[in-house]
Order: sequence, then C-alpha cells, then structure tokens
Amino acid sequence: MNKYKKYTLFCILGATLFASCDVMDTSPKTTFDDVVVWGSKTSIDGFILGTYPNVLGNYTAIADWESRTPNGVYNDAAGDPTGAVETETKITSGSDFGFDKFSLLRRCNLIIENVAKSEINDSEKKELIAEGHFLRGLVFFAQARTIGRFVPITKVLSKDDTEEFKTLMTKDVAESYSYVIADLQKAALEMSEKKMAGRANRFTALAYLSRAALQAYAYTKDDQYLTISKNAAEEVINKGGYTLSQDYKNMFLEPGANDAEIILARYYLDQ
Repeated sequence: MNKYKKYTLFCILGATLFASCDVMDTSPKTTFDDVVVWGSKTSIDGFILGTYPNVLGNYTAIADWESRTPNGVYNDAAGDPTGAVETETKITSGSDFGFDKFSLLRRCNLIIENVAKSEINDSEKKELIAEGHFLRGLVFFAQARTIGRFVPITKVLSKDDTEEFKTLMTKDVAESYSYVIADLQKAALEMSEKKMAGRANRFTALAYLSRAALQAYAYTKDDQYLTISKNAAEEVINKGGYTLSQDYKNMFLEPGANDAEIILARYYLDQ
C-alpha cells in the first residue's frame, strides 16, 4: 500500500511540474535589439523612464538604514517583529547592505554609451547622456550614503572585460563622493530645463548636487564642496522657478501633484 501511495504522489508531483512549466513560461520569445531600443528618441525615452523607478527606490525607504549598522537599533521598518535587534549576528553570505547595484549601474551606463552612438540629433543626445549621468550619480550617491565605499563601474561591461571585473572599491569616502559629484555636475550642466512630472531636469540635478556636495563636505571637510553646494542651491532658488508651497500637506495628495515646490517626485496610482 505504501508503494502505491508513493507512486501516486510521484505522479501528482510530475504532473504539477509539467503544468508549472506551461504556466511559468511567460517570457517573450523575442527581444528588442539595440537598433530598436536606441533607434529613436521615443524608444530611448522609454528605456530611460524605465530606469527611474529602481533608481528613485533608493530614496524612498530609508527608515531602516539603522539596521544596516552594528548598532541595529530596533525600529518597525527593520522588519523584525520579534524585537531581536542583534543585526550583526544575522549577516549571511546573502546579505546585500547596499552593494548589489551592478544591474542598475549597467542600465545607466547603457544610456550614456548607447545614446552617444545613436542617430538622434546632437542637442537631444547631449541632454539624454546628461540624464544618464544624473541617474548614475544618484545610484553612486545612494551607495556612498549607505555603505561609504563601492565598486565604481562606469562602463558597459562584456564577458570579455576580465580586468574591469576586477575593479576595486573606492579607497575611501572622499573618492566615493568624487564619483557622485562628477556625475551630478555633468547632469547639472547639460540636462534639459524642461519640466515634466516624474522626470528630472537640470534644476533637479542642481538640487541633488547641492545636497550631495553638502554631505561630501561633512565627511571630507573639503571647502570646495561648500562652494559647489551653495552655488547649485542658489541657481535652483533664483532660476528654477520653484517656490515654497502654501499648503504643505497638499503636496502629498493628488490635488497637489504639480505643486510648485516639487522638484522631483515619485508618483503612485491611487488604486
């Protein structure tokens, strides 16, 4: 009897596996090649806008950062309902702690390199390359703030780039911020000034440049960062066309989605 039970269980398991193959086989049979993706301004915009959610996601869930440190101070965002806060004793080989940004950096590097090789006009090309630098600068900034040092991948790697795969981490926080500032300065110089809800512009880059430079000064005490921060902030204030909101609460509700104080927002559907 036990033999038949095992045999029946095996058959059910096998049928389930075969059924699962059909259900899970939802990947596209074809892919978009480089000519399609980088062949027009519209498709390039689609790729760039598709990169925003993951980049901005690094700036929308920061309450649990303390759980990345040995302090491990308990907070609800740390996701530990037991109240056991010895975070450092729970680190495993699968722990991320901010390092795993390589696929996101690859998207940014693809934007920078492939837009440069595209056939769109030079003015659009310049602005979109700068936007790629803006997105990469934000990834580096997120890494600098959370882990201090990171592996600065600044080109699209192929399987043959054996030496680049050995790229070392930045030697210190000062070097980390040099990558952040360089990308944001490039973006602040050449991005479009056109304002679109949910998409960055040159003044967005200036605002982040000011913020990043101020934090760079806090770590390095290099006075150049104070100058960079001050000049960038003044340009946003004097030329950006942004003004403080008369209804602060409303900025976070649907009626205030286009409030004049918002420099960059991540929007969610109400349903």
